[in-house]
Amino acid sequence: MTSSISPASPRLPARVIESGNQVGRMLSAAASAPLDLIIRLWLAQGFVLSAILKLTDWNTAILLATYEYPVSWMSPAQAAWTGVGVELIGGLLLAVGLATRPAALALAALTLVVHVEYHELNSNLYTIGLLLSLALTGARGLSLDQLLGKGMGDSALPGGLLLHRAYALLDRHALPLVYLLQRLLVALVLLTALGQLAPQLLASASYDPQPLAAWFGRITFLDPGDGSPLLQTAAVGSVLRGLLVASALLLAAGLATRMAALVALLCLLSVALQGELAPLVSSELTFLASLLLLILVHGPGVLATDEWLKRGLQGQQGPLPAIDPALPHVVVVGAGFGGLAVVAGLRRSRCRITLVDQHNYHLFQPLLYQVATAGLSPADIATPVREHLREMAETANSDAERTAWMNFVIVGAGPTGVELAGAIAELARHGMSGEFRQIDPAQARVILVQSAERVLPSFPVSLSAATQRSLTALGVDVRLNSRVEAIDAQGVTVSGLRIPAHCALGRRCGGIAGSRVARRRGGQGRSHPGRA
Repeated sequence: MTSSISPASPRLPARVIESGNQVGRMLSAAASAPLDLIIRLWLAQGFVLSAILKLTDWNTAILLATYEYPVSWMSPAQAAWTGVGVELIGGLLLAVGLATRPAALALAALTLVVHVEYHELNSNLYTIGLLLSLALTGARGLSLDQLLGKGMGDSALPGGLLLHRAYALLDRHALPLVYLLQRLLVALVLLTALGQLAPQLLASASYDPQPLAAWFGRITFLDPGDGSPLLQTAAVGSVLRGLLVASALLLAAGLATRMAALVALLCLLSVALQGELAPLVSSELTFLASLLLLILVHGPGVLATDEWLKRGLQGQQGPLPAIDPALPHVVVVGAGFGGLAVVAGLRRSRCRITLVDQHNYHLFQPLLYQVATAGLSPADIATPVREHLREMAETANSDAERTAWMNFVIVGAGPTGVELAGAIAELARHGMSGEFRQIDPAQARVILVQSAERVLPSFPVSLSAATQRSLTALGVDVRLNSRVEAIDAQGVTVSGLRIPAHCALGRRCGGIAGSRVARRRGGQGRSHPGRA
């Protein structure tokens, strides 16, 4: 393997943004799953404990359903059984992360009924918000949904493929909206808690401000004593107040989002440590802190100023400059510890660097004995060199050249071609994320060319259709009834259409050929399938 790198570095703003993005990705990878589990367990324990208390004293539960929080369209017994069932089953499912989306939706609906029919509490609104967020995003890493959901699209369960596609649509289209609403909700609560959105600001409107002012009052932190905004009556200094207002405005705009969430979280922690908060208000601060932690870990989403600035600055960078042939040329032989250390040490030097190795991976030799004794997998001690030096599309000097390096054309949709196309697509979209600075591996195009009218023509039609659906879901461009007319170093011609690509893969079967051993002996030998 040979890899060349340039000492050129991107502009300072882009480098700062990229460093922030790397920190954000590391934070999300490390804390997303544990935070999701903590929030699910925290929400679930409240519902499960409520159900257990009602089951242990059923007469009291019936009396409460009759007089305290009657539901107009249900009898007391029906309301009690329905509430207990949703709390117990939904809470347990939420805790283990199984069927998280429908369980969270059912619990949110139950909480809404309690809020409307029984008692309007700010904590109910925050609980509904967190549950709706789980209903749209689903459970992350530490959940049964993640463990069992990977094969849902290919399983024989009735409706499995439809449910898999529905969840994929939610992940693609609902997540940006969820992140936006979370930011706006936190900003609104912070500003109303500080008294910045006073009803007087609404009085100048042409419509009646009373309903809207009353609605603001419902989501405002209120001191149980005199009804004034909580964070105004608490011992909040001018600096702390200014930081909270600035954080709320930045969160609403999605600008420096993670930093704003961290500052707001520290400010609220400072307020809580003063010990002047009522227990009810302290619980509300816990909900708000949970929302801030979600924003801190997951980031602002694509509907944010941060994302637009990042794209704008990355677009202004342009392609990396060509390597100056007049610079000194350093050739490093071997991608071991020494070779990588030399390359890393020279990365900012005015020189050309070429790393040569017979393999495309770096081997961590001190743990070889663990592989030999089956303690580790070989993949655990072999790291691709591309993670350290970044491959050919990364250093391309033009968009056309970069596109050619990121196009993969596979000729033939038999078993080998189908498996190869799926493997490359999965590697590009999942196995190589975060390993490049200039390109997104998920944007790689995998084109599977088949001259027949379906993939896997030697298999039943139903299997061919299922295979094509799976390939399409992975992002593979399947082209049927198409023929490859020419292949060269610059691309492939498919049915008169030119596709720029530096990588074309195919497998041809040469029919029946005689054994090479038999030919050397001068005999006919037994025939067997040959490959060309």
